[in-house]
Amino acid sequence: MKPSEVAKNYILIGVNKSRQSLLRTFIMAIYGGIFVGYGGLVASATSYGLEPAISRVMQGFFFPIALFMIICGGGELFTGNSLLIIPLLEGYITFVDMLKSLGTVYVGNAMGSIFLTVLAVYGHVFNLFDNGLAESAVKTTYDKLHLSFGDAFLRGILCNILVGLAVWLAMSTKEMSGKILAMWPPIFVFAAVGFEHCIANFFLIPAGLIVKEEYKVSTSTSGVNWGRFVYKSMIPVTLGNLAGGVIIDGLGFWFLYFYLRRWEIKHQGGDLTKSKAERVIGAEDKNLPVPSFIHPVPKNNEEEPKSMEPIKEEDTNQVAVHQS
Repeated sequence: MKPSEVAKNYILIGVNKSRQSLLRTFIMAIYGGIFVGYGGLVASATSYGLEPAISRVMQGFFFPIALFMIICGGGELFTGNSLLIIPLLEGYITFVDMLKSLGTVYVGNAMGSIFLTVLAVYGHVFNLFDNGLAESAVKTTYDKLHLSFGDAFLRGILCNILVGLAVWLAMSTKEMSGKILAMWPPIFVFAAVGFEHCIANFFLIPAGLIVKEEYKVSTSTSGVNWGRFVYKSMIPVTLGNLAGGVIIDGLGFWFLYFYLRRWEIKHQGGDLTKSKAERVIGAEDKNLPVPSFIHPVPKNNEEEPKSMEPIKEEDTNQVAVHQS
């Protein structure tokens, strides 16, 4: 599927997300947080005790399991939903719709990740390798909580550029194997290099905070506390993830595949109402707001078009009704 077609499909996905109940969104977000926690857990376990470079490779290889479970198993992910800026800018959802979705998913993701953390800690999963995994969890938490605000923010941007791209690429194919192959490389890069993901941190950092008390880990824990988690990680990483997903990915893709496309058609003397690239959703659907661009000012006293030409039914049947 071409990128322009993915862009069109994401409009439908965004409308779907705005239409589903907040309860459904919240429950799916909890599952999304749990799946991210599983990804963090398996990445931590499989990379323990290896040479640093090999350890990074293992983390990069296994962490994408989290996004695979969310996309293919059903779930909502805060960082992936940053792309909702696209249907917002096209007029198909409102700013309130976007805020409600992002806020609900953020809280649900956080609860799901922390829930899995509690199960893993008190199920003594971190006893692996003679408590080696527990010591590794505390060290990871220490390292993350001693980043500067600026570093955490910028690593958050770098992270969500890749997460948004992974979601985008996964939408380019309908085959399960294709989705895996498409989304794996961007997530591999962010996990292997060590960028900051706010939802993953809701598993990794609380794990270290709870483990250091439950397992009496002797590793240095100076400055490892819940307050520092909020202002040294949660706030800067969340803001960075939003900047990377909304501004760089979302605005960038919208500019390329919607705004710039309309500009090209206009300056080439084309008719916006006849452009397949602009016929995103059939105007006969009365529940959807109709963007202003489909009713351009008539030229030379021509009659103003009554509606835009709807896309074919077989096109809409190919669009997944839900992606994260």
